[in-house]
Amino acid sequence: MRPIVIVLVAISFLFAPFHGLAHAESKRLKRAIGIGLATGIGAAILHDLSRKDRTRGQRQHLAGSVAPAGKWQALAPLNGDGATVCNTDGDAYACFALRCGKGRGIEFAFLFNRGDYGDNPRATITTDKGYTETLQFSAVDRTHELVSPFETNTHAGLTAALQQGNFFTFDIGFNHVFSLKGSGREIERTLELCESEGFDPGEPVVVQQGTQGLDGTGGVRQAKAEDPRDLSWRRDDTEESYVARIRAAAVSYGGPCDEEQAVFERLQRDIKVAIDRTEVRAGDFVTVNWSGNTLDQLLPAYLVVATDAPVRFKGEGFYALMPNAIGPFGIETFKDRTRAIVPLFGLHSSKSGTFQVRQLIAGTSNIEWSVVGFARQCKDVHAGAPTAKAVSVRTALPEIVTETSDELEIVRVLDHPESTVRILIGEKHFHIVEKTTGALIATHEGFDPAFSFTGRFVVAEKINSFTNENSEFVVYDNIDGRKIYSVLANTLSWIKKDLFLVGSSLIDGGLSATPTLPLVEGGRIILYMGRRVFTEISRMVIILRYWNMRNSRSYLTLKAEYFETHLKLGVQLPTEP
Repeated sequence: MRPIVIVLVAISFLFAPFHGLAHAESKRLKRAIGIGLATGIGAAILHDLSRKDRTRGQRQHLAGSVAPAGKWQALAPLNGDGATVCNTDGDAYACFALRCGKGRGIEFAFLFNRGDYGDNPRATITTDKGYTETLQFSAVDRTHELVSPFETNTHAGLTAALQQGNFFTFDIGFNHVFSLKGSGREIERTLELCESEGFDPGEPVVVQQGTQGLDGTGGVRQAKAEDPRDLSWRRDDTEESYVARIRAAAVSYGGPCDEEQAVFERLQRDIKVAIDRTEVRAGDFVTVNWSGNTLDQLLPAYLVVATDAPVRFKGEGFYALMPNAIGPFGIETFKDRTRAIVPLFGLHSSKSGTFQVRQLIAGTSNIEWSVVGFARQCKDVHAGAPTAKAVSVRTALPEIVTETSDELEIVRVLDHPESTVRILIGEKHFHIVEKTTGALIATHEGFDPAFSFTGRFVVAEKINSFTNENSEFVVYDNIDGRKIYSVLANTLSWIKKDLFLVGSSLIDGGLSATPTLPLVEGGRIILYMGRRVFTEISRMVIILRYWNMRNSRSYLTLKAEYFETHLKLGVQLPTEP
């Protein structure tokens, strides 16, 4: 016969927020709870947490689902950085938490001081809105703690569900019922706090939108000119001063240089890289496969894959840099090449991975790679010996193109000092042609074409078929003339050496934004309750916060955080308060 679950109703007190001191001694715990008691009307508190007569691993169920008291709040520093919600009964407590700061990245945690749940229990979470997910937990040695790793993509649905509703059940052999009061704010705070664990994020760069929808210079201005904590690009910065400031700020986060160097040397031995072919046609992919990431610490280490030919990338687990763009911590390995940077540390790092390199022009393309680490205390770069493979790129097969428009009547010619092409502009169409030979690369429909910051890309406005207005921006790669991206937007801005671009639109009195990395084909957007958007494009996390305000007054803050540096790039579009 199943044991009876006893539900007590507390009439004369209300538990204030409790920090879940999982390691506290009994007297300390009593004192912490006692401070939080206040007069009022209580709610149901789960009893019998000790489970003295229960069999290890046996599933137990509540007789009813009564919304519990309690509120999500910040964890006590002893238990890490993050948020928790607790149930208590006398000296007994059980807490569910989302946290970081324990050297394992972001994790779910179950903290308790009564009962035995086994070393590797499975727990099923069910919200009062009907969402269900099962997590695999493991015990932390010599503690009453069970932990389960958190992954942004895998647990997007769970974290979204936990930010809405009134309560959830946590079935780990005994059905604990936890409150969801205050969970939305605390979970969001925790995810933002833990996303760059171990690194000082600094202040954002503020980017002003161009008046014609394009800001060819990047429009960067300094948000807080004299703040020493500001690690973003300043108006009077040189590359050297910018890198020096980042490296100086990172010193306090570094460990002993010899120990970090030993880790980098181990990674350089362990990481294996291979490409799947050495002969392709222009327009085809070469696949890069890598494995052997044994890094389990927050050390700035990267696999850098570079090519001396213009390419585009496809895949996940990396971000891309144009030639001469500043590398993480100012690392200059292959700086004059187009690079894919694979962070080997942190929340989104993988043990192995794969991505593709699209070859765009005929000839020989040299693909090189190296594992590089940055020792923060001594500000030293440790680059492994580079490995290179030559890829023979044959001419692409001819395409049959049907010309449907009349001969282009040129009304304007657009040049860029660093681009290999020029734009011949007509009334409704434009040509992309080679500068040296005049050979036609592509013809596209569009108005007011403009070069990107580096001249690698061109953007044109098109008439949107739904609104019949010029509200669609289309981005083309000047190397092969291909369309790589389009967005319905009122403005479009290029940021930092064409690292990424942002389109923003005024919708129902609010602003929405769409970011992309032009060198990387494709991307994903994960929506959190319509308030927070995690956009993962090559593991660069872009956090969008969106507010709709009365009388069409709104603002949007776009923050792109590099895991490998303290740099924040941002767009801020304020209106009158």
